[in-house]
Amino acid sequence: MKYDSDIWPVVKDHPWKWQAGRVDIVGAIVHATRSGIAGRPAWLEYTSAVNWMLSPHNFVDTNGVPASKGGDPNRKWYGGMSHLIIGGGQVCRVIPDEFVPRFSAGVHDFRAVSIEMAQGVNGEAFDPRDIELLREVLDELSGQYGFPLRRIAFVDGWNNGWPGIVGHEDTAQGRGQGKSDPGARLWEQLTLEDEMTPEEKARLARLEAIVAGNGLNVDVSEGNVGTLKEIGLQAPIVGTTIQLTGERALEFARLRGFSFALGLKLAIDRVAALEVGRTPGTPAPGEEIIITIGGERYRLVAEKETA
Repeated sequence: MKYDSDIWPVVKDHPWKWQAGRVDIVGAIVHATRSGIAGRPAWLEYTSAVNWMLSPHNFVDTNGVPASKGGDPNRKWYGGMSHLIIGGGQVCRVIPDEFVPRFSAGVHDFRAVSIEMAQGVNGEAFDPRDIELLREVLDELSGQYGFPLRRIAFVDGWNNGWPGIVGHEDTAQGRGQGKSDPGARLWEQLTLEDEMTPEEKARLARLEAIVAGNGLNVDVSEGNVGTLKEIGLQAPIVGTTIQLTGERALEFARLRGFSFALGLKLAIDRVAALEVGRTPGTPAPGEEIIITIGGERYRLVAEKETA
């Protein structure tokens, strides 16, 4: 891959932004820049992201205080980083693959390459040139490291779920922080070579019918307030429970992940939460759901009744 920009020569002199300790590379994590400015051109999102990753003010100190709120520059702890940034038809290398961002997706960073995609706000279309560049990057990484060009639905806190390609919103770290990037729009635009089988699509359709038909009781937490606002609930109150029905329940599940929405705990090394197939009804706590995918049997355990 030929980079339009390579900022590693500067970033390497900021040791709080990267670290050694690479375990291996078994996939890629896709993020979105999300400045929060609607309609912002991809090239400007890209430029801003590059400048932020170059900045000496990109840090949080050892007390957890960011530079923007008076963090101590003599006690830098970490900075928000990724390996690559794609935007406006350009690719920037930030950190070489053999090193790990000090903070991008937490524990998952040790197993994957992190890629930032330029997008102003959730739901906006990605620049078609950037989608093509992402495909090229993923093709090259897949060939180099041997992971499949397949979207995986969830990577848990023990890094079960690899290998493949995952959105930040579908990692344990991302779920814990209420992340929604890169969002449904990216997956609509990006066609991966290894699509779901007809059986897996049927299981997804069944699961969507369960959610839309039964609805969800969502316990409002700091982590899902943002998602609730995205689906049209303007002022959800932390600590309350909201009942979602129909398309709104389905939209919440798509944004947060079906395993989160239904309270399902991943209890195996490799399983795609999107591929759950079961009879209608919300799982009871402790209920085991056995599914078969590609001739292999998997077990999911219902952790609680509500999200």
